[in-house]
Amino acid sequence: MLLLGAGAAVHAGAVLHTALVASGARNAALAVAASALVLNTVANAFAVPTHGIEGAAATTLATEVWVAVASGALLLRSDRGARSPRLFVALAAPLLFLLGRSLGGILA
Repeated sequence: MLLLGAGAAVHAGAVLHTALVASGARNAALAVAASALVLNTVANAFAVPTHGIEGAAATTLATEVWVAVASGALLLRSDRGARSPRLFVALAAPLLFLLGRSLGGILA
C-alpha cells in the first residue's frame, strides 16, 4: 500500500518538478533533486536494516512526497508558471487514483 501512495506522489512530483524546471528555476530544481537524493539515501540506511522491504517502501513514499511538496512550494513562490490551471488539472490524476483505490478497498 505504501508503494501505491508513492506512485501517486511520483506522478504529482514529476508534473511539479518539470513545471519548476520549465519556469526557469533550474537551480531550485537541482536543490530539490539533490535533497531528495540525500533524504532517500540516509533514510534507507536506517529503515532498511530494521524494517526491510516495508522500510524501503516508506522511504520511497517519503522521498516522493518531499519532491512533490518542495517542487510545488518553490513553483508557487516563482513568478512564472505557478498559476496555470492546466498544471492543477494534471495534479488531479494521482488524487483521483488514490481516491478510487481507497474506495475500492472499502467497498470490496
